[in-house]
Amino acid sequence: MIFLVLLSSIVVVGQCCEPIREPLCQMGIPYNSTVFPNLAGHLFQGGAAVGLQRIKPLIEKKCSPNIREFLCRVYMPECSSSGKPVLPSWQMCQEANEGCASMMSSLGFSWASSLNCSKFEAGTIDRIKEIVNDKSAFWFGTGVKSLCSKERPTFACKMNRFPRQSDSIISRFGGSIDISGVDRLMKIQNTYENCTVNSCNNDFSLPGGSLEVDPLSPTVNHAWQLRNLPTMKWTAKPSDYFTLVLYDIGFTYLHALYVNIPGSNITKADVSWFHLYFYHCSLS
Repeated sequence: MIFLVLLSSIVVVGQCCEPIREPLCQMGIPYNSTVFPNLAGHLFQGGAAVGLQRIKPLIEKKCSPNIREFLCRVYMPECSSSGKPVLPSWQMCQEANEGCASMMSSLGFSWASSLNCSKFEAGTIDRIKEIVNDKSAFWFGTGVKSLCSKERPTFACKMNRFPRQSDSIISRFGGSIDISGVDRLMKIQNTYENCTVNSCNNDFSLPGGSLEVDPLSPTVNHAWQLRNLPTMKWTAKPSDYFTLVLYDIGFTYLHALYVNIPGSNITKADVSWFHLYFYHCSLS
């Protein structure tokens, strides 16, 4: 009699930080330890390194400025102090996708489900919900006090309408906004032309360009970069209707109000108010 014995094994992967051994992720990224499993389903660093090597040409071609960090955060995720992976932001994924998706297709690969930006949207939204209560940001509380206590405070400091108030984005709306229902992100793209501006009887040439708003970036953009109405898109069904408010929380000023927006097609909305006033300059 022959007995067939089935041996089964269960692999338990414990989450603990380990040094990054893959050379592709040992430079150009702001961390040096990783944790598994990763978003691509790899349980160990060896398998992740093999998967990363398959799409190495994307990094070598630099199809997007952040492609190295993005792919490393997917395949070799940063290990936090609590031993949990730190996922890339939705914004980082969007930039990588726009710059590299076509090249990946030319290499015979599709933009994998593990790289789907919707995976990172929830984490970005959670962080935004924390930021709106932050009293240390530029306009708010300690941020204003540290910036505006200098001998020559900036124009923005002089225009701050609540210089002695320690507040946040939420408190500037009366503290009554319920943000628990925030469930999606908006893509905002600003484009601006070369122009000349006169200030204090001097002409200054300003370069043109474009920028995409990153809700988690600490970068403060200049008014002349934001002088035009941006393009704005979000995920929505054409049968859904939205209201969009463009409100300057720093100057407490309403720039625009759109109602009855079908899907994310702002061009078909009813414009109730529009007064975009940022910066005067002559095109050059």
